[in-house]
Amino acid sequence: NIYIFSVLCFAYYYKTSIFVLKLILKQMKETISVSIASQPFIIDLDAYNRLRSYLNGIKSRTDSDTLEDVEDRIAQLFISYQPNRMMVINIVHVTKVIETIGTEDVFGPSRRESSNTYESASEKKPSSKITRSRSDRYIAGVCGGLAKNIDADASLVRIIALLLILFGGASILLYLILWIVIPYED
Repeated sequence: NIYIFSVLCFAYYYKTSIFVLKLILKQMKETISVSIASQPFIIDLDAYNRLRSYLNGIKSRTDSDTLEDVEDRIAQLFISYQPNRMMVINIVHVTKVIETIGTEDVFGPSRRESSNTYESASEKKPSSKITRSRSDRYIAGVCGGLAKNIDADASLVRIIALLLILFGGASILLYLILWIVIPYED
């Protein structure tokens, strides 16, 4: 009876741990560093994609001098929105900039198809199958594979796993089981 109880507790704890891990990692957004008018900014992926679309729309309607002026104004507005230079520019800031400057239509009709001057950030879709990573690994690639599957930073997954092992009661046995059960990526 005690064995069945311990197995049920382990299964419940494992499910809860995975749920909490996914919840924590879902709240984090991918960020990238960009330079606008020679000013560095950290911007989340959603805001970057919206800003890139906005600038491509302006580029298709104006000349390069006007585009440079718009970029200068965007940089000034972003600086005014950031009391701390380490803050991340998000979609709310980009929306405020667009409301302040005006939509692409303010700059006239489109003269040509928008070119991809502003590179799109690749959006990785997590695979439905969990695999162990061959490239992002320290021991067996379990944390690297889990991070890739839930589209999170592998270092963060490793830190959370270590904290769960040290303080949460998760055992190294769970890691060994995952090592055996989860296949390598192709």
